[in-house]
Amino acid sequence: MPSNTRRKRGSAATRRRLYSPDEQYRQGKALREKCPRDSHAQWKAPHDRRETVALVLAAAKGRLPDLLPLRHGRMVRSPFTFYRGAALTMAADLATTPTSGIRVQCCGDAHLCNFGGFATPERRVIFSINDLDETLPAPWEWDLKRLAASVVHPCVVGTHDVGRVGECFYLVMEFVDGCSLRTLIGQAARLRLGSGHHHGRGLTAAGVSMAAA
Repeated sequence: MPSNTRRKRGSAATRRRLYSPDEQYRQGKALREKCPRDSHAQWKAPHDRRETVALVLAAAKGRLPDLLPLRHGRMVRSPFTFYRGAALTMAADLATTPTSGIRVQCCGDAHLCNFGGFATPERRVIFSINDLDETLPAPWEWDLKRLAASVVHPCVVGTHDVGRVGECFYLVMEFVDGCSLRTLIGQAARLRLGSGHHHGRGLTAAGVSMAAA
């Protein structure tokens, strides 16, 4: 490459404008007006939506054929395991949703199980994504929506709505069919741990005795 071409490209890069924090804030507010939060509240399937199984099979292209039965067998175990293996299916649905216009290098599979704690070379512990095998350029909202949709766990109760009417605050949560805590404690087996239990295993601990009332 001629040296004068390199100089021209370098000078163009140095002339690129850097926005101040206040300018970036105003730009972000303008994008929020273009794509308000309320616009994400509804989703409607398009009339030409591709069939789900067809998308799963399309995602199998280029993968090791011998491992596909294992992959599909894991996906059919539960809605969540299907969700974990259906990044392409969700991306196809999100492609019709509103975006602010900011595109990033998305993880593509940013569900909660793909996050964890890691040590950096500087010996710091960070909480970050650990799986980037579905990465692609896409709107940043896609990763956030996939992460929010992944918060499904037997110990997590979903919240459908929260708000205020006059002086009354309300919270609409998922209904979990089951017994009360009092009933559960009453049905639980009595747990008795004495010092002999620990001493017999080479441990020293104060005696503990727990029993339901």
